[in-house]
Amino acid sequence: MLTSLEQLEKDIELFKRNITNSNELCASLEALVQAIKRQNIFIDDQTCRIMKSVDQSRQYLEAHYQSLLDVSLEALDKKQDEFCEQAAQLMRANIEGKEELEEKYNLFLGTLSETNMDQIYKLCCHIKSNLDKKINLLLGGLAIVIILFVVSVFVK
Repeated sequence: MLTSLEQLEKDIELFKRNITNSNELCASLEALVQAIKRQNIFIDDQTCRIMKSVDQSRQYLEAHYQSLLDVSLEALDKKQDEFCEQAAQLMRANIEGKEELEEKYNLFLGTLSETNMDQIYKLCCHIKSNLDKKINLLLGGLAIVIILFVVSVFVK
């Protein structure tokens, strides 16, 4: 019996230690739960801050890029208007040039139909004989100049 009493005392002592350890375990678990709660609160707070920052950045970027887009579109519209005006001017100039060319062509055709080919041939022959005379006079004058030059060289 003594051993059973001693055993009982040992069991009671072990039970007390288990209870004490159990209380420490409960306290540790409660501390762990509190730490997890604090960590969750911190994470939630940081998440909210990040979401607000992202939202503010998105709003800023939307506004900034919208203004850039508006400026770019205005510049593009202006350049497009200038291009359209230049294209219209080119079209008008092209039409005017075409009309002028057609008018000159029609005038040429009218002159050509009024002019007799024999008259043109006679005019060309007359121009050729005049050119031949002028070239002969020019060559004669050049020959005289060369002769005078040669004589002046020998006279000196």
